[in-house]
Amino acid sequence: MNPYEERIYQGFKNELKLYYCGKRIKNRGHSFGPYDRNTYLLYYIKEGSATLISNGCKKEISARGFFVNFPNSQNIYYTNNNSFWSIKWIVVEGAIIENYLSLLDISRDKPFVQLTDSNDIEYLFDEMYENFDKSTLSSKIYCVSLIHKLFSLLSEKVSLLKTENKYIITALDIIGRDFQNPDFNVNTLSKMMGLHYNYFSILFKRETGISPKKAINDCRIKNACKMLKFTDNSVKNISLKCGFSDEFYFSRNFKKVMKVSPTEYRKCEEYLS
Repeated sequence: MNPYEERIYQGFKNELKLYYCGKRIKNRGHSFGPYDRNTYLLYYIKEGSATLISNGCKKEISARGFFVNFPNSQNIYYTNNNSFWSIKWIVVEGAIIENYLSLLDISRDKPFVQLTDSNDIEYLFDEMYENFDKSTLSSKIYCVSLIHKLFSLLSEKVSLLKTENKYIITALDIIGRDFQNPDFNVNTLSKMMGLHYNYFSILFKRETGISPKKAINDCRIKNACKMLKFTDNSVKNISLKCGFSDEFYFSRNFKKVMKVSPTEYRKCEEYLS
């Protein structure tokens, strides 16, 4: 099977111009850029990953991601370690595309959006590919409608991502504020957020890479380190101020994270200073 296919659009030319669409399936060693055309390249990543260089900054982009090559951009992307990836794309032009992207906060500086649920986005790219080179009036109108539908779905997903991001920012603020309370845990945190325990735990780990339980514990240990270094408080007093009701549990927990006991950590800091 040819890993690279492209189809030409023979439809309307108005404020939204469609040029062509294509796909690469399990393509190895793929690279592209800089992009020196006056059109927008809209990409959906089905599988695999690559490095995107945008405005001199490197970013890893991966499956279920949407990204844009803006007109005459200096963006470059390439697959990592000669690995394969599968991507689909649509080439469009028009002021309405610029407006849509601006409203979604997708820009030359931030051309990539990582999606969590993207089956409907992939379906639109597939539908576009199947109908792009058809000459019937209904197919031409359908292709134009698919572009608008694409941005409608992206708007919903970006809005959801922003909402979820706000949840994480709020949760981290609460952890930093309430870690001293020994009764503060993931259960109380999820209730404060108004979210189900399981949903909140999955969301938090997906967005931060660690569980909320670990985030709370890390915050407590981090603040314990500061107090051991900058105060003369006893280990027992520090454990209480950092949300540990049991000094011995605190010491075991501290050593598990920091690889030394609280007392050894304090001595080491005193020696280094």
